[in-house]
Amino acid sequence: MRSDEPLMEATTLLGVIAAALLGVFLTIKFPKSFVFAAVWFIMLEDSIQWLFKIEWITYTDEVVTALAALIFPLGRLMSKRRLVRIPGMGWIVLFVFAGGIGNALNATPAEVFALGAGSALKGLVFAFAVAQLDWTPRDIQRSAKYFFLIGTALVVTGAINLVAPGPWAQVFSPSGNLDYRFGIPSLIGPFVHPGIYATVLGLISVAALSYRRTVRKSRASAFLAFTTAVGSLLGMRRRLWASAAMAWAGLLARTSTRATAVLVTVLAVPVGILVSGDFFSSIFGSISREYLSETGQASAARTVLSLGAVDVANLAIPFGAGFGRYASWVAALRYSPEYVARGFDHIWGLTPLERGSSNFLLDTFWPAVIGETGWLGLFAFVGLVLSIIRMFYKLSAKTESRALARCVGVTGFGWMLFILFDSVAGPSFYNPLYMILYAIIGVGSHLYFTKPVPTAAVADDLDGSAAEKAPNDGEPATEPSGPGRAMVRRGR
Repeated sequence: MRSDEPLMEATTLLGVIAAALLGVFLTIKFPKSFVFAAVWFIMLEDSIQWLFKIEWITYTDEVVTALAALIFPLGRLMSKRRLVRIPGMGWIVLFVFAGGIGNALNATPAEVFALGAGSALKGLVFAFAVAQLDWTPRDIQRSAKYFFLIGTALVVTGAINLVAPGPWAQVFSPSGNLDYRFGIPSLIGPFVHPGIYATVLGLISVAALSYRRTVRKSRASAFLAFTTAVGSLLGMRRRLWASAAMAWAGLLARTSTRATAVLVTVLAVPVGILVSGDFFSSIFGSISREYLSETGQASAARTVLSLGAVDVANLAIPFGAGFGRYASWVAALRYSPEYVARGFDHIWGLTPLERGSSNFLLDTFWPAVIGETGWLGLFAFVGLVLSIIRMFYKLSAKTESRALARCVGVTGFGWMLFILFDSVAGPSFYNPLYMILYAIIGVGSHLYFTKPVPTAAVADDLDGSAAEKAPNDGEPATEPSGPGRAMVRRGR
């Protein structure tokens, strides 16, 4: 043992304790600021771990979820108010039931069940906790301003990355190199992987476009929507290009009149196919070969994992292997016996983590749902997703008088489309990167399920001038009283 190891362990322990105490303080005193800061910190946790070699930072999402789940509902109950639900509560119960029965039938160790269920449900738990806070137009307006500042900072880092790709990669990329596609470097910005950069900027571009379509058009929102969209494209990830295109199209269709949406579709689709058919054909052809083909190492690993999930579900109809047992982070960490039984430990890309060729154990999402919770769990999760989309769809209706509430609805609707497409070949709904989605589900749930007192319409702007005059939509203006993983976790 090195002589400095006890000192390092003591320093780490003190750091964890200090961080936990700070988190408790912020959660109690500044809950909304805590939510906003936490989701962005989680996005950067891989970079922080890489740059500062802080191993325990990878558990930030678990700590954040635990603090929020304990303190936010307690604060609401102490103020003698009912808890706010999130959409699809019945579906969530059915999903947990399906996974839990699978664990029981397979005599899964309690630790594996707890870790697996916690990993699968933490996003939903976080959304429920966030829904307990009293979200007002002023809070959403403030978030819009922060989105602008963060988005601008990410665009600037991407520009520097583009100008000096070599030096930038030496600092931020664990491999020390950048991928080049079509002769262009895949930008990573302040992150460790281009997929993260493309995802984050894609989500910001959807939010900025939503603001322009529902609240107010301004130079700031135009700048943010355009530059983040370009930055997302320069992440050079084909799947995320398609995800962003789906989100933008859905957002524009939702915020347009029916006649306009139909006209745009009728005119734009044929023209787009004629002008760029070869380009998009090559993109979707590449995606098909990489993710769906039965030849090649990468596609073979994905295909085997997907077919294995179907096999597991069919053997235990209507249940699966149980939480933590298939295509999830816990199944990779505690190499699942389901993998060994099917010979995955001899297939490139699906071997145990210590062998270093386990890239595809977390490269998909739906096999995890099917393999762990079976066909019943799949039915429940699809029902949950549709319930969330329905909430955002209704909140984004033109009949919604609160402009910023409608902005939340349109943004959430666009983000759901983005993440649904990403789920074809990514961990998506289980990915800590998407804790920001669960945050907006919580905000949207509060706006949708709490009945506001009718107030005068409010004009909102990115400069915040109107926010000072904004009514509180029938909710208290004050805060409620009261108290990846490294890269393998993100499946990138």
